[in-house]
Amino acid sequence: MESPPNANEVAGRLLALKCVVTHAIGTPLLSETGWTEAERFELASEYESKSKRFWDSVNASPIGQYLSPWERKFANTTVRTISLQQHLDGMWRLEAVQVLLWALRLIPELPAPDTQADPHLLKFDVLDDPASFLNSAILQPQTQIYHARDVAELWHWRRRTEKLIREGQPFPSNEAMERQGLRSYQDIVQRAANAAYERGDVRFVIGDDFGTKGKPYAQLTSEEWSEVRSITIERHYALNWLCGYSPHNDWDQTPTDT
Repeated sequence: MESPPNANEVAGRLLALKCVVTHAIGTPLLSETGWTEAERFELASEYESKSKRFWDSVNASPIGQYLSPWERKFANTTVRTISLQQHLDGMWRLEAVQVLLWALRLIPELPAPDTQADPHLLKFDVLDDPASFLNSAILQPQTQIYHARDVAELWHWRRRTEKLIREGQPFPSNEAMERQGLRSYQDIVQRAANAAYERGDVRFVIGDDFGTKGKPYAQLTSEEWSEVRSITIERHYALNWLCGYSPHNDWDQTPTDT
């Protein structure tokens, strides 16, 4: 592990992520059906001009130095060149924005792990003055950030366990686990859910499972599960970076092991 990033570095990372999400939101996908060729050409010209002005202003500001290699590559994408995966990755970084806003004491708490971040988070006035924001940033106590990371990792573990269940993977049973009464993935989920509830790390336990969208996690539809998985991964990613889990604090290389 590395020494965790300081308040100034976290503030810079937040500003960079704000730019990434803003670019993703403001860049339409020409691959979507319904556009005529003339409309595609007009849109491409309009948005490429807007995008260039936007990133020129970012690079001329204190934010430019905080952009990661992936983000610099993303900044060079246009309406014509951006891929669906790049677009999705950029949009989902809003979840990381929310985590860093909380870490910098700009929002009081993180919402439930099954609730998507609100795009209005990008409109914090303080983010419009990068130099002042960088100089005044204050982090949450490190103990609170580490605790939030542990909770994010727990939800990521639940996501990976659910993946094994839905894929029909065999349970790696052994004598030691059987002595503890653990004979299936469901047994482990039940044990983990109840222990997490007692610690206050899970708000609801429903059907001996993590309460998610008002039901047991195992009963999420494919669409709901996809949404919760994305929230989970982005939060775990951001919190691991905040806690120094990335080599040299390199944002692009942040691991999300469980």
